[in-house]
Amino acid sequence: MKPTPVEENEILLKKKEIDETKEEFVENFNKYSCVTPKTRLIIVGTITPPDGMNNGYFYTAPHNSVYRLIDESKSTNLKRLKKSLSKETTPEKKEAVVTQIKNVLEENGIAFLDIMKYAIRQLNKSDDDVIKYYCIDIERFKNIPNSVYFICNSKLAKEGYLNICKALHREPNYIYLPQNFPHLYRNGNEEKWIEIIKKYSI
Repeated sequence: MKPTPVEENEILLKKKEIDETKEEFVENFNKYSCVTPKTRLIIVGTITPPDGMNNGYFYTAPHNSVYRLIDESKSTNLKRLKKSLSKETTPEKKEAVVTQIKNVLEENGIAFLDIMKYAIRQLNKSDDDVIKYYCIDIERFKNIPNSVYFICNSKLAKEGYLNICKALHREPNYIYLPQNFPHLYRNGNEEKWIEIIKKYSI
């Protein structure tokens, strides 16, 4: 089933009706992102999956490849930090590791944003096709300079990004590079990821 975009007030009403044994209401991490005046490249997804939610930041699910791709492009230590984050048991220690992750990203001019502000999806499921309803987060994209380049990492992320650009009357400046398995390993996508990260980061 294709996820249905709705207005923010509508999804907040639907939140009250969900079956919590089968569904969950989630909010993005966009307000905690490391978008700064130094940002040159933003990686755009739909909304963070359950494992990432538990870890407290974007792309920290164990199976996710984004941090490894950045490490290979920039010789950073994000994959190691992600692994250490999954072992922390207190909110304070997790926050300290997330701060380290954000600092590494900021130093390299890389940031993350989700196109969805809120979503209702199947409980403990992470694929885009388990999302039932969502509303897009136009506000967090408003003040980003046109010079910033975007990677959209799924079809739904690309669709949402283009809708945000349309709403903001801005020219899209992006590439679509799926990063989920097996698409990352088709058509040279992994090499393209590394090439784009090197080209547009600091």
